[in-house]
Amino acid sequence: MDSVELKKLWRLWSQQQQFSGLPTTGAVIFYDFLNAEDGVILDGSVNGHHLQIPDDRVFIAPRFAEFELSLTPTTDLLVNLLGFIPFGYLLSLWLSNRGNKRINLFMVFFCSALLSASIEFSQAWIPTRDSNLLDFLLNISGALAGAGLRVVIASRDRARQTGS
Repeated sequence: MDSVELKKLWRLWSQQQQFSGLPTTGAVIFYDFLNAEDGVILDGSVNGHHLQIPDDRVFIAPRFAEFELSLTPTTDLLVNLLGFIPFGYLLSLWLSNRGNKRINLFMVFFCSALLSASIEFSQAWIPTRDSNLLDFLLNISGALAGAGLRVVIASRDRARQTGS
């Protein structure tokens, strides 16, 4: 079957949910995944090779069951912790003229938790990535450390300006 015939059959299937125009000769393999029973998908071609999918195999599903507190290598720890320090510092700097220090610290915590949760949630759906609670906690800790660093630098600068 060439690509034109395959596209035609796909359009026909998407409209009728069945392959009525499938040629019986010349098709090497045709797996009808909609009619799978007990993990076996039957080959509708003349060859009759069946496809067995193991019961424990799940395709394109989030791995939230693996979202647990686990130790990772030191480099991973440093990347997650140090990677959010600039975010916390800059967000704290941006918020410094908008309200009191406690609200600003809460906003840094909230925004970093939201961003980190978004990253970890996205990674749960990407097969080559791992999502875990330790990364989430380290990202928030890094952002709070960045906010703390900004407070220390600001108070040091104030002390220099006043001459204390």
